[in-house]
Amino acid sequence: MKKEASECVTSLLEREPGNEPLYYLAGQIAEKLEYDFNSASNYYGVAVSKNPENQKYILSFGTSLFMQRRYDTAIAVFSKLIEINSAHGEAYYYRGLCLESMGNREKAIEDMQLAALYGPKIDEARAFVEKYGRREPQKPTIDKIEQLEILANDNFQLGRIAEAEKQYQEITTLNPKHDRAWYQLGEISMGRNDIEQALRYYSQAIDSNKENDEYLLRRGFVYKKMNKFELAEKDYSQAILIKPKGYSYIDRARCYKELKEYKKSEQDLLASLQYKDGSANSAFVELGVILPKTGTKIKFTPENKQILLYRAFEYFNQGKFDLAKNDYQVFLKIDPDNDDAYHRLGMLLFEKMKNTDEAILNLSKAIEKKNGKNVYYLDRGRMYFAKNDFLKAKDDFSKVIELSPNNGWGFLHRGDCYKKLGQKDLALEDYKKAKQVDQSLFHTVQPEDMLK
Repeated sequence: MKKEASECVTSLLEREPGNEPLYYLAGQIAEKLEYDFNSASNYYGVAVSKNPENQKYILSFGTSLFMQRRYDTAIAVFSKLIEINSAHGEAYYYRGLCLESMGNREKAIEDMQLAALYGPKIDEARAFVEKYGRREPQKPTIDKIEQLEILANDNFQLGRIAEAEKQYQEITTLNPKHDRAWYQLGEISMGRNDIEQALRYYSQAIDSNKENDEYLLRRGFVYKKMNKFELAEKDYSQAILIKPKGYSYIDRARCYKELKEYKKSEQDLLASLQYKDGSANSAFVELGVILPKTGTKIKFTPENKQILLYRAFEYFNQGKFDLAKNDYQVFLKIDPDNDDAYHRLGMLLFEKMKNTDEAILNLSKAIEKKNGKNVYYLDRGRMYFAKNDFLKAKDDFSKVIELSPNNGWGFLHRGDCYKKLGQKDLALEDYKKAKQVDQSLFHTVQPEDMLK
């Protein structure tokens, strides 16, 4: 039943994409019948975007986010609902649950007290207050700037950018040293790709608070986009002094690279590897470019082996094919089961070093490690064809077609094999099939012309 309901609503949405109640209904089906809160929140979010004042939609959107433990976003949604209806008891109740889950019990108690006043979850809210603290509910005593900041942040998270921008600007009028408002205005400008304006806003944020590395990193990014690498380097250096991170070192290393200070770039990239913040692969990519310039020799291990692949690619681009080959071979000694490395080495040997026999051996290794990848058979087939071994080439192209029946290249190349083997009827059949599945292969010729 739930499958039919879901399919029915999906079909209706395809015909009526602007029908907001249908999105709400789709959210209800995903939530109540399928227990898919992620899909439910997506549907509710669309409904809210089409009718941002509908309290039922907003409440369902918030509760589906709460069920996914997306508490920050859920709080923003419930806060928006409270802004629309300050006596909405369920909004206070669920926002209180979010605050409690995030460890902010004092705020949670305040919300639960208001939830108990307004209902409908009076018993649950009272039980929470009885358990964690008993106080008379009070209206929040926040100043104008704090109120504006709450509203602006909520609007920003809900995608109401124009409203958020006005509120952040009002904050900076009331307090010209409010660094976070300046920063958020910079983020809004970046979203519009107005980097000149973003630069001014980020600079205001930094002038207001020189100890926030996030502001410096963002301004450094803008300077880098403007090709002002000396200024970017200064911002990244200051950010590193405040709070060193792997990505900060990598960003500065990229500036040094553009300034042709390759040794400094290398030092920063190696320094970044001590931070376990997910930045390692970016460092490996950059080291693959920098090491050929510095000539520094480093010890390769299973942890940093990826550098070899990126350096081999750099050597390839420089036309230093022997060095590229050596890097692939060293990599395969560390990781002998890596099919991609065998494939890359094989193509280097075939296309640039004209060593077809050794290329075939490496492609065969790649296939041995991962025999379901059609590009490996396609490329080995091309190698066999170059050696005039048309029967083996035909077998490989047949395998390509088996794995990917709509691969025009497989039919085209197998047709070439049949043509060389004197089987012109089969060749023409394959050429026609190649054109059928991929018209782009026959811009200027017809299948019959391929037999000439």
